[in-house]
Amino acid sequence: MAGKLCILVILIYTCKAQLAYSDAITIGCDRQPTDFIADKLDGDNGFRLRFHRHPAVYERGNIYRVSIASILPTSFIGFMLTASDATDVSRSVGTFELLDSRGSMFAPFCTHAVTHTSNMMRTRIGFRWTAPSGDNAPCVLFRAVVVQSRGVWYRDEGDLSLQICPEVTWPSTTPVEPANECCAPGSAKYHMTFVGTWSRLTHPKDYPPDYINHWSPFVGATHSKDYVIWEYGGYSTTGVKEVAEWGSASAMENEIKEQVKVGNVRTAFRTKGLWPARGNMSVTFSTDASHPYVSGLTMIGPSPDWNLGISNVNMCMDDCTWLDQAEFDLLPWDAGTDSGVTYMSANSPTNPQEPIREITSLDSPQSPFYDPSGSAIEPLAKLYIEKICRHGTHCSTNTNTHDSSSGGMMKKPSMMSPKMMKTMPPKKMMPGGEVTMPPKNMHGGEVTMPPKNMGGDGVIMPPKKNMPVTMPPKIMPPKEDTSQVTNTEAIVDCMMSEWSPWSECTKTCGKGKMSRTRMVKLKPRNGGEKCGKKREKKTCNLQPCSRDCKMSKWSRWSECSSSCGEPGMMIRTRRVIEEQIGDGKPCSAVMGEKMCKPGPCPLLYI
Repeated sequence: MAGKLCILVILIYTCKAQLAYSDAITIGCDRQPTDFIADKLDGDNGFRLRFHRHPAVYERGNIYRVSIASILPTSFIGFMLTASDATDVSRSVGTFELLDSRGSMFAPFCTHAVTHTSNMMRTRIGFRWTAPSGDNAPCVLFRAVVVQSRGVWYRDEGDLSLQICPEVTWPSTTPVEPANECCAPGSAKYHMTFVGTWSRLTHPKDYPPDYINHWSPFVGATHSKDYVIWEYGGYSTTGVKEVAEWGSASAMENEIKEQVKVGNVRTAFRTKGLWPARGNMSVTFSTDASHPYVSGLTMIGPSPDWNLGISNVNMCMDDCTWLDQAEFDLLPWDAGTDSGVTYMSANSPTNPQEPIREITSLDSPQSPFYDPSGSAIEPLAKLYIEKICRHGTHCSTNTNTHDSSSGGMMKKPSMMSPKMMKTMPPKKMMPGGEVTMPPKNMHGGEVTMPPKNMGGDGVIMPPKKNMPVTMPPKIMPPKEDTSQVTNTEAIVDCMMSEWSPWSECTKTCGKGKMSRTRMVKLKPRNGGEKCGKKREKKTCNLQPCSRDCKMSKWSRWSECSSSCGEPGMMIRTRRVIEEQIGDGKPCSAVMGEKMCKPGPCPLLYI
């Protein structure tokens, strides 16, 4: 009876915690959301299933990342994902592993499905899937239900279904090309521009003043498929943590250098930061067939551990060409290393560390991004990538050079950024063969274009006169209300993190030492209060340690107390060198004695 009651409680909790689906254990899991009367809508509305690195076939027993994501700025509140035999959808194939246990779980009424835990707004959810092994592994049909809002849902159509079959086992004498390898010739050089749009007008809640808000250096690399700098569902490395919490790129650069040694990185890059958080950051990088991916990140400053960036964007196209242009709307994500919920939260390490995740508008009422309606967060920045030239065949100094095979049109990369990516407008050919691109800002109006970064070190150089500029549009931040800021050179006091917990004492007894540390979050400016000590020490464990009593050696035995006749006594002594302390061995006797029998007394003659 107790077991039945427990099961009933679990089922009631599940119904309250999430959108319900039909009990389909015996009918193939039809995945009909039972909370809705409305029928599903046609198509996929920009929602899609995505396989990491898009394998053409799956390798038996291999592990893959699969996700449901929106390629438009549209969130969803519910989902269900199944992996079935393509010829028998009631039979599950492979096994899922949860990457976000807070936002996803195994479906209670469907033996081969994963679903949501609550109706939280999200734009992406990911899982690991282990492919079946054995010679009879079938083709697998992945199908997804996505609930955008109550009464608006989609299922299986368009990119919400994906079929993938096992690789064919060829005879050992037949060479097999590895799946999804980059086939673009030579290498390509790109110019990347980060344009911040975060301001008091776009994100007014608790927006920090200009003497505090900033972007840290944008740091990253072009790399192979065997190296991942950061990704949703993964865990932050020390390098990612230090960029996320402190804006320090040193540890990240050291991690990238280690990957250079083993051949996983072609180009490492780092821009200068922006203080205050206005303007552009630009850098150039190169890719080749072995290193077609680009990843990078920058800290939102100040913040607990919030960032913007791109992860594993593939610049190599399926048609063996290099991507011409791409544009990304960057949304905030949480590194999972600090538990603060506001820009100015005190240092609060997350223990244990949590997976990297997207920040949503429903995370916390104290969050600057909170919106009770669950609307999507407005992008904090845009990232533009444009190909400068292609090596291996021809690389002109004209930055407008592009592959003739592409027709001047931007192609979608074979692997999307975790954030929204937009296609750029087609280039128009002007007399003389020069290529121009009509600049547009966020509202459709024409704006000036940002100049090229000729040096690749963050220094913006002015464009040459009469030279067409093909860089992405420079989006000027909206004019802010500066009535509350009377002096942009205000005095800024040092801001330091909270003290870390005291370390363990260096000794378990006696006189030991313990220490604690803190870090500088904001350096003083314009004569502000200086920073305090970064490290403190104090003595500890002053109680004495236990010690055995230490005694000297015994002296020689004394002469017998009786010279003849009756028995006598002999003694010997020793002294205490060190007294017993604590639980040590106590001291013993300092004097020993024993009997002695002298010889007979001599006869006396009178």
